[in-house]
This record gives sequence, structure tokens and C-alpha cells, in this order.
Amino acid sequence: MCRRRTPTAALVSLRDYRERFVDREAVEQRRKVVARLRQLKFESPAAGTALDVLRDLRS
Repeated sequence: MCRRRTPTAALVSLRDYRERFVDREAVEQRRKVVARLRQLKFESPAAGTALDVLRDLRS
């Protein structure tokens, strides 16, 4: 759209809108989740390995 021969607005297709904004937001959210999961530290139980825990449960 033009007003006095200067562009004032642009029509964007739904596909272009999704590619520019919605998909980028989803990618950013995924990156945040992955970064948060990487920050978490999973430690093994103090009792030992999983095999030791299983042996304790069976006895």
C-alpha cells in the first residue's frame, strides 16, 4: 500500500508471517528448554549403581 508515493504498509501472507514470527518464537522456546535441561544435574543415588539398588530391593 502506498500513500503519497511512499510505502506505508506491506501485506504479508500467513505463511510468511509464520516463518518470520511464530516459528522463530517456537525455536527460541525450544532453545530455552534445552538450555534449562542442560543446566540440571542428575546424580546417581548415593547407595551406588542401579544394580546395587536392585539387589537391595530383592533382599
